[in-house]
Parts: sequence; C-alpha cells; structure tokens
Amino acid sequence: MTFLTNHLPQIFRIVLTTVTLILLKYFQSNTSLVLPIASLFLLDTVDCDVYRLFNTTYKCGKKDLDYQKSDKIIDLYAYTLFIMIFYDQFDKHNLFLYFYFLLSRAVGVYMFYKTENKNYLKLFYDGVNAFLILFELSKHVILVKTHYKFFLFITVCFKILFEIVFYKTS
Repeated sequence: MTFLTNHLPQIFRIVLTTVTLILLKYFQSNTSLVLPIASLFLLDTVDCDVYRLFNTTYKCGKKDLDYQKSDKIIDLYAYTLFIMIFYDQFDKHNLFLYFYFLLSRAVGVYMFYKTENKNYLKLFYDGVNAFLILFELSKHVILVKTHYKFFLFITVCFKILFEIVFYKTS
C-alpha cells in the first residue's frame, strides 16, 4: 500500500494522460493537434502542482531527484502514447523528427536515471514539446510553413538554452 500512496500523483497523471489523449483522438477532428498538444503541457502539472493542492508535504521540486526521475519517465510515456495515437497526423519527415527528439530525450532520461546527473537532461534536451508546437504552427502560419527549417533551428537553439538555464538553477 505504501508504493501506491507514495506514487499516487504519478499514477494519476498516467491514467489521466491516457484517458485524455484517447478521448481527444476519438472526439476530435483529424485536422488539428492543438488540444492534444495543450493537454500534454497541462497534464504535466497534474502530478506535482495539482497534487500539492491536496498534500502540501508532497516533494516535487527541481531538487527532488526521485520526483524528477519519475516526471521525466512519465513525460516519455506521454510522448510515446501521443505518437501512437496521433501518428497519422504526421508526414514521414516530421514523424522522423518526432522520433529523433523522442529517442534523444529517452537517452538523456536513461542516463539521468542511472547517474542522477542532470547534465544529461541538458545534453539530451526535451525537444518533443517544442517540436510539437512548431509542427502545429506550421499548419496554420504561412511564415512558419515556408521557413520551417529555419524555425526548427531557432526552436532547437531556444530549447537547448532553456534546458541549460532550467537545470543550472536546480
């Protein structure tokens, strides 16, 4: 019973992510990924921020390694589930990019899990979320679509800088 109570926020996030993405696929049109992408970001707060509303002693800060490990693993689960459900929205090129960012991050999470060295999270940055935003923008904003490679480069640079700053303070 201790395992369940200690990991209730993570279990809640996994279940909620699974149900939400499946329902969004079932009830939404096949033209937009705005809601599924937004749900990934919102659901990332469920296991920590929302749970702390009910349990103020729950540790889930940037310095809590156990929480950080589980959070990164659940992020990978959410990204994997996302592409399993919405793969038909991607052309081959963008599907390849998605898998590249996902596998790169998986290497970083694995190395972080094994060594507890957050530098691996900087080196193997989380490019999936930034890529998803850019991908969806390219469907709606002609400037992004016509200069997709340039915006991809800028997005990757921005994301790397963000990760360096974010993990420097933790």
